[in-house]
Amino acid sequence: MIVLMLALLPVVGADFRFAIVGDNTGRAKPGVYEKVWKQVDAYKPAFTVAIGDVIEGKNDATLEAEWAAMQPVFAGLGKYPRLFVAGNHDIWSTASRAALEKFTGRPAWFGFDHKNVHITVLDNSETESLSDAQLLFLEKDLAANQDKDLRFVFFHKPFWLIPLKLQNLNAPFHQMMKKYKVHSVFSGHVHQTHRIVRDGIVYWCVPSSGGDLRGKDSFETGWFYGYVTGEVKGKTPSFRIHRLDTGTSIPAEAWGENGPAK
Repeated sequence: MIVLMLALLPVVGADFRFAIVGDNTGRAKPGVYEKVWKQVDAYKPAFTVAIGDVIEGKNDATLEAEWAAMQPVFAGLGKYPRLFVAGNHDIWSTASRAALEKFTGRPAWFGFDHKNVHITVLDNSETESLSDAQLLFLEKDLAANQDKDLRFVFFHKPFWLIPLKLQNLNAPFHQMMKKYKVHSVFSGHVHQTHRIVRDGIVYWCVPSSGGDLRGKDSFETGWFYGYVTGEVKGKTPSFRIHRLDTGTSIPAEAWGENGPAK
């Protein structure tokens, strides 16, 4: 696989904002993904990251039509870069991998710089955790970018969730995040919002942006439609969690490990 290092925009200052969009599929609720992207577009981000599961997928015979059906969602949006993390509904076969890379114009895993931030996008669409090849690339990519002020890592399936909930801080992945001073790790897949801080590293499961809430529609327990925005000022990032139903948002710090802080 060819891995690209992408410099998105010229380095002319440190301040910018971006958005992170959650899962669309896994029994998508019609119209939600479109509404999320319209709100994100109004935010005027420097770039966006979609956390995966854009199409329902799982069928080579329909994958081209499914990606074509997504074109209108993005057609009227701004010209900022949109980065796509590969989800398990996006990649399940050789043909589906080729279709995702054709639609996004990028490989399924890569690194890129935006001003003072380095972002690593990984692919665990066909594995539960990260493969040895992914971990090797991640370590090399982080080691080569220690001169950046901030480092963010993105991949779809949050294999870190249960170990960190159980306070297993010796897990090799977490130790790598500490070693290379990663600020935040972002995943999706579960359709439920989580935010866990361990050793100063922030781990996220971002809100669903259309994927089924499994009948548990409740902001207080993390089952709601929304997205996350980030703003970088100098060397300091800040994030907000947005609710689609109310059009409101809260600072990330107001979200505890078991839901919004009381």
